[in-house]
Amino acid sequence: MEQKRSIIKHFGFGVAIAGAVSVFILTTIVSMDAFNPFIYHIWVSFIPLMIYYAKGVHKAFKVMGIMFLSFLVGLGWGWLSNLIAMQFGNGFAGHVLDHLILLFLMIWAHLTLLQRTPFNDLSMAFLGYATTIGFFGRPDPFAGFGIVGPLPPVMIVVLQIGYVVFGLLVVIMIECIGDVINGRLLRPKMPPKQ
Repeated sequence: MEQKRSIIKHFGFGVAIAGAVSVFILTTIVSMDAFNPFIYHIWVSFIPLMIYYAKGVHKAFKVMGIMFLSFLVGLGWGWLSNLIAMQFGNGFAGHVLDHLILLFLMIWAHLTLLQRTPFNDLSMAFLGYATTIGFFGRPDPFAGFGIVGPLPPVMIVVLQIGYVVFGLLVVIMIECIGDVINGRLLRPKMPPKQ
């Protein structure tokens, strides 16, 4: 039992070092230009990172693919939300349709209809939905009230996808650097085999 704890402790330490190194490298590259307006929304990239590690997987590139595809479906749910907001504004009917019925349909669809498909990751679908609302803003999704300001809709979608891809790139770097650190530098001493 003590040996297992030692291995887990070493592995966690290696992943922590890999995470810090990966995030430092990637955020330094992204923020090279001090006037880069997109660096202020880099926090979105860390949400896929948290979701991936909350799943308790290691080097699960298939899981990353499912996460990305589910996020794209979530963008579609977000666009439906934008259409509802445009049609009904900030009134009660709009809120009921958007935040009650549409969310119910999204949750139901991902947990039942899409359960055995590569679009079944509800957490990433919700991220797509939520970032669409946040990036486009309310009450008028196309008036520049979102957190990214008055950008063309295509640019906003490209930013959303870019932040998630960046977050998954951080996961890949952490996984690879963590394997090197754990395999070469922090390898716990194993007792001799009998």
